[in-house]
Amino acid sequence: MGLRPQEGVVLAGWEWAVVDANLPIRVRIVGVPSACASGVTEPWRGIAALAASQLGTRFGDQVSIEYHDLFSPEMDNFPEALALVQGGKADIPLVFVGDTLLSAGGKISLPAIRKALEAQGLQVRQVASSTQSDRVART
Repeated sequence: MGLRPQEGVVLAGWEWAVVDANLPIRVRIVGVPSACASGVTEPWRGIAALAASQLGTRFGDQVSIEYHDLFSPEMDNFPEALALVQGGKADIPLVFVGDTLLSAGGKISLPAIRKALEAQGLQVRQVASSTQSDRVART
């Protein structure tokens, strides 16, 4: 068991909850498709894939990265994000680390996500050098 911030439980000005340290911290990115001269693209989905690769390499199974298309039916399972956008309180993309909104609008900052994960106690995993070189060779 470990301590990680959670909305709604306040202790001395901080929000904390006891959670299972074996569960990954979810990073959820909410984006929308973008129309351009060459068709419809999904830039935020691509950034989410990049985040999954880089943060997965750094933290292993301590973190999970999810992408949510704002216009998909799955957003019914993410009411806090819908409420922010529908209420005009946040712009796309939204980035949640755990249950906390890290950023809204603008660019997605992988260093900011990394720092937020480290602030919640995630440790950089040790990877053998042969595994690192194998991983680079496959990409």
